[in-house]
Amino acid sequence: MEDFGGYYECFLPQEVCTRWEEDEVQGGWRRSQAGGCRYRGVMVSTIAYVYTLSPEEAEKLFFRLGFQRERGSLNEERIKQQEVWRWMGRRIDWSGLQAWNMCRVFLYMADTGEQI
Repeated sequence: MEDFGGYYECFLPQEVCTRWEEDEVQGGWRRSQAGGCRYRGVMVSTIAYVYTLSPEEAEKLFFRLGFQRERGSLNEERIKQQEVWRWMGRRIDWSGLQAWNMCRVFLYMADTGEQI
């Protein structure tokens, strides 16, 4: 996982996770004293469930969202899970937030109005 893409317990951007608050004195973010993370494990569990249940459809979604195979695996029929999780851990600027690719994947998987 690349740094500064979110919180490692829920993988949400710090702007969204309830565990973080803006540090107005020093800038950036600091852990909130008010409470814990409300979304711990939700994103990873959902992605893993859908990927296990329907790997072909999940892979189509990954490619649609910008996943590209690494050089050494171009000729293989199935993509390696290691490659997928490495791609999901890449930081992106997404609608003004610093996030990881997995946030976009989760959004599409969780959106009940769209088939993956």
